[in-house]
Amino acid sequence: MDRRQPRMRVQRPGTIAFGGSGTMPCAIRDVSTGGARLEVASPSWVINAFDLRDVMTGIARKAVVVWREDCKMGVRFVDEGDWPKVGQRRPAPSFGRRNHT
Repeated sequence: MDRRQPRMRVQRPGTIAFGGSGTMPCAIRDVSTGGARLEVASPSWVINAFDLRDVMTGIARKAVVVWREDCKMGVRFVDEGDWPKVGQRRPAPSFGRRNHT
């Protein structure tokens, strides 16, 4: 299969949101600007369109399923969002720290 965008291998926790009817945890295994490969406990329970959220950054993308195989599935992003860079993380909370400037 010819890839339109290069993929970055990642190991990030994700959440699949079913539009008000619940969420399901997943593992994001690789990602490109056009889509991602996910691992889920049971891909047959995942509907064809959902919001995929990167737990580490909080960024969400609208996605549609393009293939399913065992516990893996491929999704294509259908919005114009920017997926985070591999090293991008949510800022750490500063509980109990003083900000010295």
